[in-house]
Amino acid sequence: MHLTGLRRLAGVGLLAMFALGTAYAAEVTSGTLADGTPWRIDYPENWNGTLLVSLDYAPNGGASATNLELQARGFATSGVSRGITGWSVGDAIDNHVSVVELFTAAYGPPAYTFVNGSSLGAHTGASAIQARPDVFDGGVLQCGSLAGIIGLWNGKADALFVLKTLLAPGDPRYPVIDIPDDFATVTRPDWLALVEAAQATPEGRARIALAGVIAQLPTWSSPAKPVPTPGDYDALQEGLYDSLAGAFPPVIGQAMSSRNEINRRAGGNISWNLGIDYAAILAEVDNSDVVQAMYDQAGLSLADDLAALAAAERFVADPDAIRWARVQVPVNPLAVPVVTINGIGDMISPVAGQQAYEAVAGSENLRQTYTQTAGHCGFNGPEVVAAVEVLQLRADTGTWPPTDPVSMNARAAAVNLTGTPRFIEYEPDEFARFFTFFDVPADPGPDVIVAHSSGKVHVELTPATDAAEFAAGSIDVGSIRLAGAAPVDSRLDGNSLRVSFRARDVGNGTSESGDDIALPLTGAYVNGVPIDEEVVVRLKRRD
Repeated sequence: MHLTGLRRLAGVGLLAMFALGTAYAAEVTSGTLADGTPWRIDYPENWNGTLLVSLDYAPNGGASATNLELQARGFATSGVSRGITGWSVGDAIDNHVSVVELFTAAYGPPAYTFVNGSSLGAHTGASAIQARPDVFDGGVLQCGSLAGIIGLWNGKADALFVLKTLLAPGDPRYPVIDIPDDFATVTRPDWLALVEAAQATPEGRARIALAGVIAQLPTWSSPAKPVPTPGDYDALQEGLYDSLAGAFPPVIGQAMSSRNEINRRAGGNISWNLGIDYAAILAEVDNSDVVQAMYDQAGLSLADDLAALAAAERFVADPDAIRWARVQVPVNPLAVPVVTINGIGDMISPVAGQQAYEAVAGSENLRQTYTQTAGHCGFNGPEVVAAVEVLQLRADTGTWPPTDPVSMNARAAAVNLTGTPRFIEYEPDEFARFFTFFDVPADPGPDVIVAHSSGKVHVELTPATDAAEFAAGSIDVGSIRLAGAAPVDSRLDGNSLRVSFRARDVGNGTSESGDDIALPLTGAYVNGVPIDEEVVVRLKRRD
């Protein structure tokens, strides 16, 4: 490995050699990368050849009971802090790679390098595995938003859009997308108070249920409460309220803080609901019976509220912000083995997102596990160590050990840490706001551009997806540019959009006669999702 990451290092220090019991000792090194991010490496004297890299590790993660147990088992543990990079996952990936390079310079190349992340660390880990399979040999991804940043935040926007439309239509105190910088003192308290007041009325409880179910939030998210009984609609609705505003951390809270940060880092909005049919989503997702029951209790018309959502003003994404988010969206089947752990009551990373991850990244390299846990993350040491051991066995043998709940619980029970294993059999709901990047093949006709000609070049755009919101008819023709030239005509033919350009606008001065040239085609759908393709043509000059 080239040690380019060392150039990003601002400071390195050997902290200590310390004994943990009598079985082994770990050497601790730490420092700061050039962007100001702290890093730390814990190298056990009984190193088994595997390096684990985590996001929320420095400065003190190596001293946690779980990491000490992993070190006792021979794993080198390491990582960085999210403090500098936050939702700039591309930068966080670079920092992960830098830690691997630092480790390699000090101790030699690992046999295996695994990402071991939770929450944003798992989200970052999934992106790192996809972007750098040359560095990372696998991962344990815990409570991560593995549907990708766009699908995840579309779902959170849906929840707030439903609440605002039905509880406070038009009131500027309750923004859905444009979250102000002072959200912590004004906007977040206002939002939480609005939902808390709504929970005190039958009408409000019905609408909270609708928002939570459309966003596929759990009906059980507070560890302090028992799992609601099926058919106990009051308890199920209370669980949805907990997910939105009552439990910690509430979705509304994160929808203020993280949305504000993402908007700033992306330079715009990554979410849209233009063209989204909320009645259709409600008809497909789990727990729609809870919504109907609460509307019946309140004497409200669900059809009327769905009509109000359909009529409400919608929002669109910024194409460049979506481009910024590309690294954080799953697009390919896994090339390396991954074990996921997700709690069924996680409101921040709703479990339906695991179905979206499987749909895109799923292969023989993926094993998904679930726990009977409420709230965000909250896995115990035995559960995490069991998942790491499973991944290590897969790497060592080339074959997955059993990952069914009985086997995982037995493996976790053998770990000498506090905590009862809680793996269960579970199948997540289909993710309602599924998104991955797909091609819009741009086929030119004729395939020769005659420079300086008054003729036209026609490009057929045919989206490679069956999703109705990304049909050819949803392409914003006015946004399309071929080599910077605007179209002069367009025609819709089934699911193909034929866009025409003047040949002289796109062929002048680009190449010598007879050369194949690649022309950039850019544009966007009406909802803001960008189109970035390449048109390859043969150029013929006519002077």
